[in-house]
Amino acid sequence: MKILIGIPCFDMVHTGFMQSMLDLQKTPETSYTVVKNSLVYEARNIIALNAIEHGFDAVAWFDSDMRIPKYALVRMADELESGFEFVSGLYFTRAKPIRPVAYDQLSWKYENGKVDAVAKNISCNFPVGGIIPVEAVGFGCCMTSTRLLKRVRDEVGLPFAPMPGFGEDLSFCWRVKQLGVGIWLDTGIKCGHLGQKEYNENDFEGGVVG
Repeated sequence: MKILIGIPCFDMVHTGFMQSMLDLQKTPETSYTVVKNSLVYEARNIIALNAIEHGFDAVAWFDSDMRIPKYALVRMADELESGFEFVSGLYFTRAKPIRPVAYDQLSWKYENGKVDAVAKNISCNFPVGGIIPVEAVGFGCCMTSTRLLKRVRDEVGLPFAPMPGFGEDLSFCWRVKQLGVGIWLDTGIKCGHLGQKEYNENDFEGGVVG
């Protein structure tokens, strides 16, 4: 599998992120691209189009404020090869209330000149180490097939163009839902979200994950 690691960033990246990239277990055909842009959605669209144009099979999306476990890329690649098209690792918000950046409810509609956009984080009641279906995820640590990126571009629109009420990641997930493609959360891929401290499942106010 030919994988492009796509890293959008504004300027500097966290040391912890760089260390995790150095430690990352890679597949034989793994390449990196770093796109600097103050608009994250534009950086993601550039990465997606590069992957399509240059014949990559998948994109591993890693944000520069994440600590990625060394097994994450190989594990997600195995999952895509087994038939999944969109898989995410587990990480948590940096602002209180601390919640998983994964959602079991995602809806969007425009009526009478008003937008109704809803995204509800998953609760603490999910299996540790399992892979579960979700409605949406953030893009801190995930992998998408390039085939899915191309389908979104061709059938729904520019993959990461933000919709009113949603950021670029939830907008992409909403487009994927329109195609009937599943989004999966691998709760065994446990990432750290880097800020002034590293946020992880121990900070989750819903209690211990399990």
